[in-house]
Amino acid sequence: MNENILDDIYSDDLRGLLQKDETVIWEGKPKTGVNQIINTIIRLSLIFMIFSQWYKENYALSIMFVILLITELFHELKQFQKRKNTRYLITNQQVLFQLLEKGKKQFHSIPIEDIKAINMQPEFGNTGVIFLELNESTTVDFKTTNLIRSGQRVFPTLELIEDPHKIEALINGEIKNLDKSN
Repeated sequence: MNENILDDIYSDDLRGLLQKDETVIWEGKPKTGVNQIINTIIRLSLIFMIFSQWYKENYALSIMFVILLITELFHELKQFQKRKNTRYLITNQQVLFQLLEKGKKQFHSIPIEDIKAINMQPEFGNTGVIFLELNESTTVDFKTTNLIRSGQRVFPTLELIEDPHKIEALINGEIKNLDKSN
């Protein structure tokens, strides 16, 4: 009975979606950093200090700005939660996504043969966003989120990936391997 409890605690739902003949090529998650939250707090605090110097006598505007500041902070914490709970798994057959949607973990996959092209966009540091352009006949039932600026992406993406050139090459290699076998 204790083994079942431990199995539940340590179960990996994303890896549980793999077929027996699949090989994991790469597993990762968006780079999460407290630095992003700290940068947001510092930026908003500086704006607040400048704003409060101009509007010392107008308390209504100061209160509105404090509310805006708190709202922005909650938004940044929500983005941090999304980054923390997002995972990606690339196998020789598919790209798997674990995304936080409406407060719950959701799992999605895209077969490698449905990926038409890979585009990589560098971001800050050694991170980047990998866009998966799908074949015209392929549709997916999910949207990925821009984890830096919010908003949904047009194509499925792997967000804030460290060493994105390496991951781009891995996926392109699997697409070429699939083309050779067909």
